[in-house]
Amino acid sequence: MDWYDNRIHQGVAKVAQKYGWDLLCLHKTQNQQGIPACWRGDGAITLISHKETAQFFNDHKIPVIDLGLEQHGLRVPRVVTNNKMIGEMAANHFLERGFTNFYVPFECGLPMFEERSESFKNTLKKAGYECQVLNSPNIYDEHLFNHSSDWWKKKLPQLQFPAALFAFEDSWAAQWLALLESIGYKIPSEVAILGADNDPLISTASHISLSSIDTDQHGLGVRAAEALEVLISQAQSGSLLLIKHDPLNTITRASTDVIASSNPVVNRALAIIYDDITINASGLAQKMEMSVQGLQRSFRGHFHMSPGQIIRQLRLRRVKYLLIHSKMSSEDISRQTGFYSIQALHLFFKRETGITPGAYKRLKISPS
Repeated sequence: MDWYDNRIHQGVAKVAQKYGWDLLCLHKTQNQQGIPACWRGDGAITLISHKETAQFFNDHKIPVIDLGLEQHGLRVPRVVTNNKMIGEMAANHFLERGFTNFYVPFECGLPMFEERSESFKNTLKKAGYECQVLNSPNIYDEHLFNHSSDWWKKKLPQLQFPAALFAFEDSWAAQWLALLESIGYKIPSEVAILGADNDPLISTASHISLSSIDTDQHGLGVRAAEALEVLISQAQSGSLLLIKHDPLNTITRASTDVIASSNPVVNRALAIIYDDITINASGLAQKMEMSVQGLQRSFRGHFHMSPGQIIRQLRLRRVKYLLIHSKMSSEDISRQTGFYSIQALHLFFKRETGITPGAYKRLKISPS
């Protein structure tokens, strides 16, 4: 691999044990961008980002799974994160909290992050909002802290508060969190910051923990290794298959743990909903000592969804997560997500997704 994430390696290792593989985990050296000249293997999982690497696999006809989106000309399968879904999840994470001012740090030119950025912007646009680009330096070229606080204060545009910044991935998000706090911004009340990949070290390294989209790097390794087994066993080296691995969910920590609506009624209602997604619209109105009609009017004037819509959206997301990532019974899932019976959950899920909870679970656990 041209980069290291131990969760990907662990996913690959899990499959390796299943098929009896021996693994050799190679890293690039200071003096070599490609693969060691005399290495020969039955297959490889790597990020092909250099022409030397691409040339090696082309010359020696070694089956390979590419974990990236670079245009290298090789006809090989790719297993990548579903960046479109990551962008959508990031936008919805902020929209559901009442944000109306959105930012990304820069356009970096990397295909993976371009996909995340474009999806983030498109999702916001559908909801009626625009996203601004800060046009800051690309941290692949230089560190944010190469510049002084005074330089940044002059460089950064005037942020509209409360601001929502999607920084594409955790290491960038953590740097932005540290930078913005150092020049006087309050996190998250003035600027909320979201990363992606849910790196267990980065997300908890600061005194303000980082919210992040869990892209399931372990699962990505498993999918890549299973795809390689197909190549090795069936000799399908010419396949153009693109496998997009879906993220799991958004982990909310201190950096975005805030309700940002400027309307006090909507703000309080959202806080209640997030505290208890089993509540319904009439129960919410009762708790706020309002009529259902009055509550709906407040939402129509100051929010892009009705109370019922956001409750349904949060419930659906929670049900999907529990179906895939828990061993809870259908009855327990129904109770935890606010449905009075399994049948009610079943009807809701099919109406919202077009398939039954059981079909969804089979589709996600045993993807084609």
